[in-house]
Amino acid sequence: MVDTQLEEITLLNGRISALQSGKGKSSPLLFVHGYLDNANSFAEIIPLLPSYHCVAIDLPGHGKSAHRSLDAHYHLSDYVHDLYCLISENSWNDVTLVGHSLGGILSTILAACFPELIKQVISIESFGPLTEPEFTSTKQLRQSMISRQLADKPIKQPESLASIVASRLRVSDMQAAHAELILTRNTELVNGQLQWRTDKRLRTKSALRLSSSQALDLLENIQCPYHVVLGSEGFKKVKRLFTHRSTIFKQLHCIELAGGHHVHMEQTEAIATYIENTLKSH
Repeated sequence: MVDTQLEEITLLNGRISALQSGKGKSSPLLFVHGYLDNANSFAEIIPLLPSYHCVAIDLPGHGKSAHRSLDAHYHLSDYVHDLYCLISENSWNDVTLVGHSLGGILSTILAACFPELIKQVISIESFGPLTEPEFTSTKQLRQSMISRQLADKPIKQPESLASIVASRLRVSDMQAAHAELILTRNTELVNGQLQWRTDKRLRTKSALRLSSSQALDLLENIQCPYHVVLGSEGFKKVKRLFTHRSTIFKQLHCIELAGGHHVHMEQTEAIATYIENTLKSH
């Protein structure tokens, strides 16, 4: 096993933090976490891949990364741009994207837009962008504007790590140890008081989700091998998307492992083995 080190990576539009190992060994494995998670989501997988250059980032506003400026928000396209900047500024190519949930959506969009940069996508409990019908546009925009106004109010700071772990477990199927691993990186001690590191604006609603036809256009433009990892007890909506979209992809592979939505934290060895096998086969 190898040590994973916290390194700061500077982008044109802000500072992001990452867990990185095996720097310079090969084209990178770029790990992208899910909504309200962080790089620690992959902290136990990276040591199982000592032969590869692994980079697990904190998306802006998450974990130890910087928040966006006060006049900005957290749009899906901006996250994709963050990934594009990271790859292009480091002159990486043949990148393997490993994305969980939101990270899988971002990886999918990036692979569609920049096929010349991406070797393959491994999407965990995610199968392309979530969509809404066009006739819901007004409702979506209204809810987004209201949520931004609510986000201006002071945020309640956590009483303790145990209390926010318990809160996370009430709304997810995570194991306590995994929730603690993520939440430890999403918080910090300030003058002895536990506080959120994550940007409270992350909880605002999206301004507009893509329509089905827009999502279809993206999926049809993915050229690289596309791997999907599903949890046996994962999100049902992901399985429904797989049913509807599986014929679109040119090179689709899928496995199911025992576990929930965070199956990659439950099945670290199986995930690491699968990643390594895909790298050797392509």
